[in-house]
Amino acid sequence: MSTPYRDMVKRGLDLLLDTVNNNAVQQQSKASDTATVSSSADQQLIDLLKTNNHTLAEETYQLLKDRLGHLPASLLGLQTYCQSLLPQIVAEWKQVIVTPFANSQSPSVQRQDKLTFLLHAVKSDDWNAKYQALSQLVEFHDVLFADSTLFDDLFDFAEDAQSSNERYRSWQLLVDALTSYQFINKNTLEGHLKSSFDTATAEQVANEAHLRLLALLDDPHINKPKQFIYWDIADLRNTNLVAPLLQRLESLFEHTPQKNKEERKYLFDTLVKISGYDQNIEDYLEEREDTRWLQRQHPRDSQVLLSLFTTLMNHSDYALAAQLLPSLAWVQSGDSDLSSRIDTALALAYEQMPANHTFKLVEALAYRAKRRHGSIASLQNALRNKDADVQFAAAEGLAKCGHADGVNILMATIDYNPDAEFRSCSVLAIGELLGSNNNQNADSPNASSPADNADKNLQVHTLYKAYDKLIKLAEDDEHYLQDVASEALGRLAQGGDFEHSPHIFELLKSHLSDPAVHFTNPAIVHWLNGLRCSTQRLLGNKSAAISALISIKPYSSVHKGMRYGYCR
Repeated sequence: MSTPYRDMVKRGLDLLLDTVNNNAVQQQSKASDTATVSSSADQQLIDLLKTNNHTLAEETYQLLKDRLGHLPASLLGLQTYCQSLLPQIVAEWKQVIVTPFANSQSPSVQRQDKLTFLLHAVKSDDWNAKYQALSQLVEFHDVLFADSTLFDDLFDFAEDAQSSNERYRSWQLLVDALTSYQFINKNTLEGHLKSSFDTATAEQVANEAHLRLLALLDDPHINKPKQFIYWDIADLRNTNLVAPLLQRLESLFEHTPQKNKEERKYLFDTLVKISGYDQNIEDYLEEREDTRWLQRQHPRDSQVLLSLFTTLMNHSDYALAAQLLPSLAWVQSGDSDLSSRIDTALALAYEQMPANHTFKLVEALAYRAKRRHGSIASLQNALRNKDADVQFAAAEGLAKCGHADGVNILMATIDYNPDAEFRSCSVLAIGELLGSNNNQNADSPNASSPADNADKNLQVHTLYKAYDKLIKLAEDDEHYLQDVASEALGRLAQGGDFEHSPHIFELLKSHLSDPAVHFTNPAIVHWLNGLRCSTQRLLGNKSAAISALISIKPYSSVHKGMRYGYCR
């Protein structure tokens, strides 16, 4: 049986069992006493299982499994001296599929057998066998989060790893176990967990384990780089870690800030991920009716984002703070207090941030003024900024809110700014500003009454000055601003109230009816938007406007396919 040839080992074991059975039968007073015979044979196999010969140990284990069953044979297999067999025995249990929580979908006997074996196997001195056992145990969420025992084993296992391969695999296993709490939290929120599962204990166990991971940042004996530990902390997305992380960030600012610059960036990335704002905001301009993309993402915690921004501003780390501006501007919140604090933080940032971040900040202020009904005071202040680009951003933001304070800046941008995008945006902003004269949004706190607009903002000479400029651009087939000027004129037409509305309407129709224009021309979208705006107000509702537009060939199908136009 010591031969390396498997067929000979099998034959030798068969002969051994036959011999044992024959001897046992001869020694019994009753030949029918098969229990003693079987026991004697099993003992012989158990003794052989302790051999260090892999082939012999493996074949012996298979015989015991057939004779005694999977669980008893596996428990006996843990006693083998054959180190290569141990991981194999443990890995076999992967084939027994169980659910994270005990329920009817997972037979209780199989689940309990697997759990019983793994709790014994995890005590093995063999690294691979212990790894296999732990990797399967963490799938039992009701056991993993029942108390800290299993997490203690996982931490010790990772900290004691020797080779680089062992360190990688053990740390990954630990992180997978730590992040699995997200599964529990999600199922708790959705009401999918059985009432017998103690969610309060699970949360406590998870938080204690997460804090232990955080504490490893200051453990000099840990051979894992801090950057990787921060990545692992970020993956937890546990808002309970925000307070100690912010405290750590404060401490790094106070003690040799230049030396800790790299770690501050790690902390920054970690807190951003915990806030949920590491995820792409797919519909930043909120042009879609379908918001299911939000449901597919992790929840966002805007308070964490604001706290991080405030901390960075308090310590004058403007470079990192500026990275948060687009997300901070977008924040959606039904909490008026939080929205107010965000607006206040952005307003204070305008007074504090250096010039190289002002443009990005003004864009954020403009976004909130338009879409979150934020204050326009900082935008009005920005009109006096020395930087022409900042002036433009402020003027555009005010125009989209129905305020003409910066209309002269927009006019000058069209004529003199070398940036083609700025010039196009200025044209569209003027159209939106003047077109809103008779279509103010009464719900917006930034919107003035029509009378106020007539007296203060939208003077008659401004209207005609804008018309003269836009009509020249729209009639110039060689000018690259023709398309956006046409769209702006559609707004300016004011549904027929403006005396030049008929001319504007005919101009837009002529653009679309030109047989030389190919249907893939990007200008078509702007022409259609302009025509839709003017027609919609003229006919009184969107459906009537679309009915009028579909008569224009060959672009009717293009327009019907447009769900979101500039004129909303």
